[in-house]
Amino acid sequence: MPSFGQSVRPRRFARGVAVLVALAFCAPTFAQPPLPRLDLAALPEAARTALTPVASDAAAHPDDAARVGILGMHLQAWEQWSAALEAYARAYALQPSFDWAYLSGIVAARTGGQKSAATWFARAVERDPSSVAARLRLADALFESNEVTKSAELYSALVSVPQAEPHARYGLGRTLAAQDKHKEAVTEFRRAVELYPRFAAAWYSLGLALRREADVAGATDAIARAREFGAEFPTVDDPLVARVRGLRDDGRARMEKGIALAHEGDLSGAIREHEAALAATPDLIQAHVNLIGLYGRIGDLDKARTHYEAVVASGTSLAEAHFNFGVLLLQKGQLDEATAAFRRAVAANPLHAGAFANLAYLAERRGDFVEAAEDYRRAVDAAPGDTLARFNLGRMQLTLKQYDDAAATFERLAEEPSPERARYLFGLATARVQAGRVEDGLAIARQARDEAAKANNTELVAAIDKELARVR
Repeated sequence: MPSFGQSVRPRRFARGVAVLVALAFCAPTFAQPPLPRLDLAALPEAARTALTPVASDAAAHPDDAARVGILGMHLQAWEQWSAALEAYARAYALQPSFDWAYLSGIVAARTGGQKSAATWFARAVERDPSSVAARLRLADALFESNEVTKSAELYSALVSVPQAEPHARYGLGRTLAAQDKHKEAVTEFRRAVELYPRFAAAWYSLGLALRREADVAGATDAIARAREFGAEFPTVDDPLVARVRGLRDDGRARMEKGIALAHEGDLSGAIREHEAALAATPDLIQAHVNLIGLYGRIGDLDKARTHYEAVVASGTSLAEAHFNFGVLLLQKGQLDEATAAFRRAVAANPLHAGAFANLAYLAERRGDFVEAAEDYRRAVDAAPGDTLARFNLGRMQLTLKQYDDAAATFERLAEEPSPERARYLFGLATARVQAGRVEDGLAIARQARDEAAKANNTELVAAIDKELARVR
């Protein structure tokens, strides 16, 4: 039974007194920027409560780099970008350290100052050349500053670092595309998505590069994958940024921390942070939605149902809630209830590819292959880059003896390099043989066998050998 929360195979989930703290420039020297001036009374209560003590502490110790830097971190956590950059600049002038240079770069990049960001990141890398996160950010900032050659050199040096390679390959692809070397860029983008299949930005850039290479079908599929994965991006260890994020404890910040923990596999921590988010912000519907999936992944149907009912009562985020709860019901073997939940999901969002794929899987289990084929088709229409749905559609077309349609489906799959290409070719060979084009089918089957052998897929090699012997 598939794990929860992924596309399954079937698819898987006291008001304080208003204060004005004017942090003035104390004991000036020519090289030291002033402390930021903060109108704390103008901020929301939660931000004011968090920032007042650190602002007062920095005002009392304006020449203490650590205190000034900590003020910057709190300002960054609460998205007070300009003030944060001012605090970091003063902290760095007092004590030129990796921390204040690196965080200055992040804030400068966030506010659009890419050349300034590159300068700060270069200072950070100079102080700690071992920081993979800083080297990647420096390469990104140089690229955004049109320093394409310099950024390419940095990305090239990072492809040998396993945790950095997906990002570095993507960066290299962008530098090549910027030089109109789109064929070479395609190679780098493909490597990036092989290493991190849910890399949305790399899929999108791959689509643009394929379009420039006149591969319209490939471009369409790649851009569809980018839409499917939204904003997913590979991360590297970044303890300093994690420390900044940990400074906030409001509901949305706790939920974001929970999402990060879930991506790391810490489900108990993710649940704890999401429940804390709801305690702080009861109307945070997305936290309820996420908890359906999180409780589903640990098998707690009752708690998942509680959060599901809360989302339904809100009348928002319904498609995602129905889908997540349907996956949990599927895991529990409650197939009729799961089918109903997935149907509610597609009623709320007629382009929910995962829900259509799950409905197809359930129809296939019931032996209703016509309905299964229709729902796999809807899944492919909603997400053209979903190769699993397309493969399953081809299987159903073979089952229904729609051999020409099956051949077209598998041929489309086999057009692009893929670890599964041998399997797609075998499907195409089967469709050709069944349609009466035996010699053509046998030739494709031999090609599929060769590719399976190169990939050490002994199981598939054996299946192809058996079919070849039968047809001969």
